[in-house]
Amino acid sequence: MSALAKELDGLSSAEDFFNHFGVPYEPRILAACRLHILKRFHDNLAGVVGLDGLAPDAQRILCRHQLERAYADFLSGPAIRKGAFPRLAGIGRAFVPLSAVRHRGP
Repeated sequence: MSALAKELDGLSSAEDFFNHFGVPYEPRILAACRLHILKRFHDNLAGVVGLDGLAPDAQRILCRHQLERAYADFLSGPAIRKGAFPRLAGIGRAFVPLSAVRHRGP
């Protein structure tokens, strides 16, 4: 396991990642999009060729940049229109009136 993998393995929350890499964040945005931001961060890192071959300091700088990039995707408008959620992109709004909701109990 690389030194970077060991570092990341010790982080458990989105706030841990942001604090570890020194990336400022708006708590309200992070609370609403934490899983999506971390998924985007993971996907961004997966696209980096040669990450393991970099020096540890260079790896941290690159991770910080990729986390900033992932976070920025969720700052400027609905991420759904940007393709952050490809499975949801084609779904329109649906209205279900309360009268249509029925309890199907035993």
